[in-house]
Amino acid sequence: MQSLADRVPKKITASGLIWIGDEGATSNALLIPVEVVTPALNHNELEIHEGQLFGAEELKVAKMERSLSAEGVLDIDLDPHRFHVRIPSRLGGKAVIAKIRTVNPEAAYNSAPREVLLTANSSRQESLSQLLVSDEVDALAGGPRTHKVMLDGDVEINSIKIGAMTYPFSMKVPVKVKKRLVGTIIMVGNTGEYLADIEAFNKVAKERYAQVGVDFDFNIVSMALPSAIQNENNIGLWITTGSNNGPHPDASALVDKAVADNLKKEITMFVVRNFVGPEKGRAYPRAHQPLGKEKLANCIFLSGEDMVKVPDPGGNQPNQRAWFTIAHEAGHILTKAGHYGPPNPGYVGHPGLANYGGESPPLVGHNLMKDGTFNLNTLSSSKRLKRMQEQMFLQSLLVDP
Repeated sequence: MQSLADRVPKKITASGLIWIGDEGATSNALLIPVEVVTPALNHNELEIHEGQLFGAEELKVAKMERSLSAEGVLDIDLDPHRFHVRIPSRLGGKAVIAKIRTVNPEAAYNSAPREVLLTANSSRQESLSQLLVSDEVDALAGGPRTHKVMLDGDVEINSIKIGAMTYPFSMKVPVKVKKRLVGTIIMVGNTGEYLADIEAFNKVAKERYAQVGVDFDFNIVSMALPSAIQNENNIGLWITTGSNNGPHPDASALVDKAVADNLKKEITMFVVRNFVGPEKGRAYPRAHQPLGKEKLANCIFLSGEDMVKVPDPGGNQPNQRAWFTIAHEAGHILTKAGHYGPPNPGYVGHPGLANYGGESPPLVGHNLMKDGTFNLNTLSSSKRLKRMQEQMFLQSLLVDP
């Protein structure tokens, strides 16, 4: 049989097959399957068959839960959501390069084509492990082996180079939306000056929830102050650390107007003026709203001023923007406020919330985005959803894509 260099591509299919044969006939043709492979995982995202990889019909954004150390060192080989490009043949030991890119609904998330070397072993050609991530900071962590993507995007292999021959190619593997979390962020009264920041925080939330396949679909609207409001310059007096006095009447007035204006969704966030106390926001999960305040179920109140504080001129706190607050507070609703952990024995409540009816919040051992709430988006900041928290999500709040 002639060498590969003597052959030209007769047909290339989108399913991942390169057919190299004579121009006028199919005799002596060579069919080369190209695969995208991942580990097989159980429901806890643990590998079922250690060391074995299987063909992937879809790919996922990585949580980096098992691959990122506390010091921010990434080891992609440890991540259960890694993937490889593989040709199940040594091809005579010829050098093989796959060119990979991502194609997304928003061009800003597209990852430019990168050349990925496939190395020959005893039975096949295979790339090093690759990882999909949802933001620019994570994309830098693994260099050319990390690829930025968003839900509803695709990972595409658009060429394969075998020896000196390059074969144009189009093989796509989707990154699917599993569920959608639908809600509204309402800019109340004169909070319009915070809009650009709220849009940025909403974008961050969308990136974070992509880690668990959930499309964070919150639109941003405006609402005038209700006539029943008591203090238009300091809406948020119901938030006081360590207090169980319940929400201020202004909170109910905001919800009533949102309902009247047809703005309230299953989850509704109100951006208001600064709270009294250190919190940037407060969530009221359906199971824990104060007695007599049932209308507040699944509502979130955000302090616009406190979320977008500018850098401290004294240099003590270089940046106080609360990048992850929207994602964090939505997590309270999705987990019934249960993602705080670990709980104390006999714990029956949370400051500012009704008690849990004698139930302790689940042991999580990780405070969802807590350390990252007030900080910049860094690789090692606590900005990540974990599998345990994903398992705590209230499915009734999630809708099909």
